[in-house]
Amino acid sequence: MLVANLFHIKTSNGLFYYALDYIRASADRVRIILVRPDMAHMVRDLVPGINVASCSAVRLAVEVARAVLRRDFIFTPTPHPYALIRRQLVVIHDPYPFLGQPGAIKRLLLKASLRTSSCRVGYINRSEAQFFAKTLGLHEDRLLFIPNKFPDSSARTPSIPNPFGPLRIGLVGSDSPKKNYERLFSEFMKQRSKSKFDFRIFGHQSEYLESIRTGFPEVPIHLVPSDITTLPEFLAQVDLIVSVADQEGFGRPLAAALMAGTPCLLLKGPVFEEFFTGSALFEPNIPAIVQRLVELDTTRDLPTPNPMLPLAPLVAAYNEAVSYLREQAR
Repeated sequence: MLVANLFHIKTSNGLFYYALDYIRASADRVRIILVRPDMAHMVRDLVPGINVASCSAVRLAVEVARAVLRRDFIFTPTPHPYALIRRQLVVIHDPYPFLGQPGAIKRLLLKASLRTSSCRVGYINRSEAQFFAKTLGLHEDRLLFIPNKFPDSSARTPSIPNPFGPLRIGLVGSDSPKKNYERLFSEFMKQRSKSKFDFRIFGHQSEYLESIRTGFPEVPIHLVPSDITTLPEFLAQVDLIVSVADQEGFGRPLAAALMAGTPCLLLKGPVFEEFFTGSALFEPNIPAIVQRLVELDTTRDLPTPNPMLPLAPLVAAYNEAVSYLREQAR
């Protein structure tokens, strides 16, 4: 059977929904889902019928030990392997947690755990996550491409730009400095001239978001809570989506927005180009993105992209990864 270890996920972000996609696809073989106490109620609502354990650190250790004794397969959708346990799969989403001095310590711990466990290691993109996994000294036969599931296609309720109101710019995510909002808003303060922007962030209340609001009190920043607002409802409130993140692993809301026909203006980078070339608009740097927004505010001639279709190789890779999990959980 499968033990889904979501203990290291602290909020209902993209990583959380990534994990739920794989759990739902293997629901009949999932014995138990391990979560933090504050996530238990949400998980029970989203995946009814599966046993959900609200875990302290002690209970987590007990449940992992039970899984080993039962010869269950442990699926941890984060880079947190347990030493000496072979029957487990952990997943690398991006190198961001391993940057800087604290990240260097995490990297050493990760390498040590991987060396003693001999477990499989998944990666969600080929442009950065796979490369990072290889720098850990892992042999190719230990690696597994386990990408995001493409969101279900849904029609977007078109928003009608107000020629006299602010350009409504959607931003996605609020829990990490890798979103680079401080760089975006700094450039906005330099270039804004007479342009009027209304920034709407789809995410959660967080320390990072509060620091942004405190640092840029003149910028109109509105939080659209993702726990009570659906993504289609959010898309109906904005004129386009912008992302200046440079350490993303995929971008689930971006994929959903493009599939619904919402224009997306993205910072050019390997991951975004891997998944969204041909659908999104790209600029090479943040000043160019803000300049493009100023031009759009002047002309109100918003691009109307053709809705993105799920990429066939990624759909196939996702199905293969699901098959791998189900086979291990027999």
